[in-house]
Amino acid sequence: MKNLITIFLIFILFFMLSCSKTDNVESIEADFVELIPFELKLENGSISEIMGRIDNEIYFLNKNGDAFSLNFLNMKTDKIKLINIDSGKGPGELFMPMSMAYQNGKFFIYDMYLKRISIFNRDGSFEDLINFKEEIGWPHSFDVFKDKFVFDGSLHNKIVLLNREGKIEKKIPYKEIQMMPKEGNDFRGGVIKCDENFIYLGYYKSPFRIEKYNENLEKVDTISKNVNVKKINNLKWNMSMGFPAPVGTFIVSNIFLHDNLIYTNSVSGYDIIIKGKEKKYEPIYYDFYLNVFDKKDNKLKYQITSDRIEKCSGYEIININEDYIILFVRENIIKYFDENAEYTKGILILENPKNKIK
Repeated sequence: MKNLITIFLIFILFFMLSCSKTDNVESIEADFVELIPFELKLENGSISEIMGRIDNEIYFLNKNGDAFSLNFLNMKTDKIKLINIDSGKGPGELFMPMSMAYQNGKFFIYDMYLKRISIFNRDGSFEDLINFKEEIGWPHSFDVFKDKFVFDGSLHNKIVLLNREGKIEKKIPYKEIQMMPKEGNDFRGGVIKCDENFIYLGYYKSPFRIEKYNENLEKVDTISKNVNVKKINNLKWNMSMGFPAPVGTFIVSNIFLHDNLIYTNSVSGYDIIIKGKEKKYEPIYYDFYLNVFDKKDNKLKYQITSDRIEKCSGYEIININEDYIILFVRENIIKYFDENAEYTKGILILENPKNKIK
């Protein structure tokens, strides 16, 4: 069971691809700052779920031999400090960490297999453990909302709001609950992020939707836009590789909230290619850009591009502030900045061009 879940989540991560220009809005180029070679061995799901930024450090979860580690990459020196976390099922140990959030000096790590949240302090010391008192399914996206936890999944519940005692306060279940992935069923989940006022749920599946919910899980708004690409394949569960994986077109795979703006990377997808007995995943390449929406009116304000990147098949938004855009990238983007690179993963830092807006 654990192996099937792990494989499925890896493929969600690997094929969260970038996007193709869709709207007649202002396009602003982001200047290149730095590309930092980066080694990441933990890929249970979306990289943006296990990485973030505090001051001048990028934090991330990683595998360290048979154990795990909480790592801090200093952006000034490129040096990494790591704090080991044992693998296991006891207090202070991790077994299948799926997502991590940071709030008020504490890391909250959601363990999908153990169905619990482990709390670590800024220095990496273990503080507390919250076991789920009720079944919430197998959510893959997680964030902290005020003094509660919020989850999104694709099988049981669209949204679950959990309190600090591990009890469900509110939830929005799917009309048809799926116990396990089934060939041909729609993939219904997405990515969930929160600010101080609202919960934002973006859907992987077409059409483009980011739903906004209040603390009572009442939907207060929906952000939408046209997606003008030649072909959109309906995102469905596929079992042909011997394990469950979503196959088709991803619409919203990352959300990052900063000030009054909502950043997303857009259309992505992959196919399964079958030649004789050989089966393989084939990513689809799209133009590189980020969408930028206004929280106040939900409208697309502009798109951020790069004159260095033509096509790409994968990046994740790690952090965005007034000055910089920080992305996790792979070789399909690295090649545009370092033709002779022997590394396959990196942290790409671009200048935030928001001040260039007319």
